[in-house]
Amino acid sequence: MTLMVIDGFGPLPALPRAVREADWTDLRRLILGMFLCMPIGIWLLLTVPVDVFRGTVSLISLALLAALIFGVRYSGRLSPPKVYGIGAAGGVLGGALGLAGPPVILLYMASTHAPAVIRATTMVFLFAFDVIFFGMVGVQGLLSAATLVLGAVLIAPMMLGILIGTWLFRPAYETVYRTVAYVIIGVSALYGLPIWG
Repeated sequence: MTLMVIDGFGPLPALPRAVREADWTDLRRLILGMFLCMPIGIWLLLTVPVDVFRGTVSLISLALLAALIFGVRYSGRLSPPKVYGIGAAGGVLGGALGLAGPPVILLYMASTHAPAVIRATTMVFLFAFDVIFFGMVGVQGLLSAATLVLGAVLIAPMMLGILIGTWLFRPAYETVYRTVAYVIIGVSALYGLPIWG
């Protein structure tokens, strides 16, 4: 929950630019799919053994990452059913693990969208996820004061990092960004495997 607090407020300095550059047709579909399916993820969070779900998510992420690295690309426009579906997957994973981003990021990085659109659309989607997630878990009484305070303390460093990242972002370096994103996704997926204890 602490990470949700940081993620909710940290991106605010970069959000206006992201709002301008995002693909809003896709975003509306992503957010609706996520909103409708997030309760399933929250239910899984409260009922399924953590190691089982963790391992499943990590293995799926590694498989999708391998497909991207080996050149699997989605050609053509993202159809509405695909966008709703990937938003729904983000809602389930986000509700269960707080990780709504991987399905959306992986699909968009395989698409023909420009790097700036990919970055902006995923940033706005993740911000919307944080807002909706907080509302849903808050209604269920799953937030604690200690979590909120710790998250609030870490907001400033997160905002600084995002401001620096926004300043450094150059669409011309698409290959570099993809490589960095692949490494981050791969490390996160490997770390999520229950073999680490």
